[in-house]
Amino acid sequence: MRPSGGQLGIGGDEGFGLGTAVGDPTALYGPTRTPVVLFGTDRESLIDLTGYYIHKFNKEQRLLVEGHVDPNFLGVDLSYTVSPKSWEGALTVNAWVGSGSFAPFETEGYEVFLPFSEDPFVQMAGGGIEYVQPFTDDLDVAFGLNYSQYAFSSDILTGDRYRTDINGYPLTVSNTAATEDFLALRVNGLFSTLNDRNLPTEGTKIRFGMEQAIDIGNSSTSFNRLSTNIAHLFKMPGFNDGDHSLLVNLQAGTILGDPPSIRAFHLGGSQSVRGYDPGELASGKSFLQTTVEYRHHLRTFHFFDTDFNARLALFHDYGTVLGTANQLKGVPPFLFQKPGHGYGYGAGLHLASDYGLFRLESAWNGDGRNTVYFTVGERF
Repeated sequence: MRPSGGQLGIGGDEGFGLGTAVGDPTALYGPTRTPVVLFGTDRESLIDLTGYYIHKFNKEQRLLVEGHVDPNFLGVDLSYTVSPKSWEGALTVNAWVGSGSFAPFETEGYEVFLPFSEDPFVQMAGGGIEYVQPFTDDLDVAFGLNYSQYAFSSDILTGDRYRTDINGYPLTVSNTAATEDFLALRVNGLFSTLNDRNLPTEGTKIRFGMEQAIDIGNSSTSFNRLSTNIAHLFKMPGFNDGDHSLLVNLQAGTILGDPPSIRAFHLGGSQSVRGYDPGELASGKSFLQTTVEYRHHLRTFHFFDTDFNARLALFHDYGTVLGTANQLKGVPPFLFQKPGHGYGYGAGLHLASDYGLFRLESAWNGDGRNTVYFTVGERF
C-alpha cells in the first residue's frame, strides 16, 4: 500500500474489519465500491455501516466479502483477487447485490409511488472482472468489464417489479420491461500526491472515469458516462501548532445517451451539497459541484493504542445539474421541478485515525434549513 496513492486490492489483514478493504481505484460496480464522484447520494442512509471479511489463501490471492447494512439499504459484494509476483497489477472478479430506498424518489413533496400506492425499492445485481495497473508511483488505472441489472420493486428483497409508477410514468429508459440489463466497459483512474492516506494536509488527488454501457435486454439503449473529481490541499496558517489546510474540490460529469435513473448524477447530502438530504436537489445528465473547506488541527490524543487527530472544519458547497434534469428518461417528470442548483455552508468536527475518518457536521442550505450529518470517510 502506498501512502500517497491507491491500494491495488491484495492488501488488508486476515479476518473481520469495519469500513472497506476494496482496492482503490476500482472499475467494478458494487454497493461498497467508491465511484469517481458523488458516492452514496442516491441512498437514504440512517446507519451507513460497512464491514468486511478477508481470507488470504496466500500472499498472492485473497477472498473478500463486504457488506453494507442500513435500514434503508442492504448490499453484499463478493470478490476474489489474484496478484502474482510476476505481475505489476492485480486481477479481480466480483459478484454483488444491493437493494434499498432510492433517495431521489423519497424527497418530501416529490415522492414516487408504484401502482397500488407502494413505495419503490431499487433492486440491483451484477458482476464483473477488472485489472488494476500501476503506471507510476502516483497513478493507478483500473480497466473493468461489468454486467449489471436494475429494477424498481415493491419490496427491498423480493416483491413485484414495475416499469411505470402509479401515474403511468416510465421508470425504465426503454419503457418496454421492468428490468434493465447493461454491459459496461469502465476505465477509472486515481492520481494522488497526498502526504498522508488517513489525514492528508497537502497534495493533490484526482479521480477520473469513463463508462460505456449498452442495454443487452429489450432495447438498444446505450450511454457514455464521463466524470472527474479533483481535490487539492493547501497548507494554511492556524492559531496553534499542527498541520492546517485548505481543501478545494471540484467534481463534474456528463452523460451522452440515455442512462437508467440509478446511473444519473444526484445532488444533495453529506457527500454532495451539505444542508440538503440525498436526492433533495435535482438529478441530471450533467453536473458541477464545488467545495471549499478550511481544516484546522485541534489536538492529537492516544486511545486504544492508536493516535486520533481532531480538527475543526469550516466549509461551503455548491452544486448544479446545469439544466439537464428534464433530459433524463425513466424519471417521472414532476421530479424535474426540484431545485436544479443549491448551496450549503457550515462547520464540523473531524476525527481521523487508522480506523478511518469520522465526520460530525452541521450545515445550513440556501433556504436556511439546518441538517446534521455523521459520516465515515473522505468526501474526495
